[in-house]
Amino acid sequence: MPGALIDKILAPGAVSTVFQPIYEVNTADLNPVIIECLSRGPASTNAAHPGVFFEYAQLKGAEPLVDRACILAALHAVARIANCRRFSINVFAATLGQDAGFVPWVAQQLERLHLNPSNLIFELVEHGEAWDAQILLSSLRDIRALGSQIALDDVGLANSNFQRILDCKPEFLKLDQCIVRDCDRDSRRQALLKSLGIIAKDLGSTLIAEGVETHEEMTVLRRHDIQLFQGFLFSRPVSAAEVSALLDATVVPKPPQRVPQLEYKRLRAI
Repeated sequence: MPGALIDKILAPGAVSTVFQPIYEVNTADLNPVIIECLSRGPASTNAAHPGVFFEYAQLKGAEPLVDRACILAALHAVARIANCRRFSINVFAATLGQDAGFVPWVAQQLERLHLNPSNLIFELVEHGEAWDAQILLSSLRDIRALGSQIALDDVGLANSNFQRILDCKPEFLKLDQCIVRDCDRDSRRQALLKSLGIIAKDLGSTLIAEGVETHEEMTVLRRHDIQLFQGFLFSRPVSAAEVSALLDATVVPKPPQRVPQLEYKRLRAI
């Protein structure tokens, strides 16, 4: 109906983009090597909260439409960052499994904006299985043909599973914060890190630890040969202007500061 939230989300210019860098360890310093594009819904609605935004898209079965709106906004934002190198965009697995024209559409937008497809990482978000497996596999082949890479998000959480790893053959596995958080104080989490490290190495994938908030967590992650980090210890989600400045800087991590769980959930994108 007119004025429904989905209409507000899909209105031109309604979706905005913020960025959170992913850092690579280089001796004592860290260097931003990838920027993740995080979408935010219309500021005047409940969809401004990322959790509500994407849950609503799922409830409405509107993942492909919402993904197109988010990615179009993200690509336009990235095109305005002159020093942007590699960047990632989040996409529902359901979108790749329902919309056979999605990846060709992304390719068209990249060409129009003069963005190099080889700098793009499709970050696959998996929630449920409301898709066609053959369309999903075809979309994954389209991503490879484009020259882009694949990351599997939220590894260790809910629907993320080994079947999807086999299907996607991802270059990156993003460890969910449920494994990362308090890994310095939990031997079970450390056992998972060890096992996932072996799996990633054998599959030729690189692990990314997300939700890193303390030096102690980073130390344990480095001990398990993880070299790529994302989290509030290094940077919160920031604007295009702020991320451009970060891309030109080498960052020394801030002193440990535990971020309240509720605040983290409010700020991070699914």
